[in-house]
Amino acid sequence: MAEDEKSLEILIYSDDREIRQQVINSVGIKVASDMPEITWDEAATATITQDKVHHHHYDLLILDGEATKISGTSLAKSLAREEENLPPIIILTARPQDEWLVGWSGAAKAVERPLTPIKLQTALYELLR
Repeated sequence: MAEDEKSLEILIYSDDREIRQQVINSVGIKVASDMPEITWDEAATATITQDKVHHHHYDLLILDGEATKISGTSLAKSLAREEENLPPIIILTARPQDEWLVGWSGAAKAVERPLTPIKLQTALYELLR
């Protein structure tokens, strides 16, 4: 990466460490060869996610809609009420029927399980392009 090229800052929220790792491994360090490298940040709780979003600039948020205590959809809705200049948000969903929740939450896109590299990379590419 060129020294003057800023990396893309992406935060992933899930209470499941394996889900966070699956997303990071599926996308890797670049979405496309002509895009900057990704710097990943992780959060396991909604409170930590809210604090990080409040105090740090991210280019994209990925929130787990199946997180147990506070779902990614509820968290997205809360962030939309509390924060200005939110980056695009992807919600990881369990079923196609959950897509309406993505619109309700204010998120930009849903990625349905099972999570695959092509689904995740395509969603990130569309939002970060």
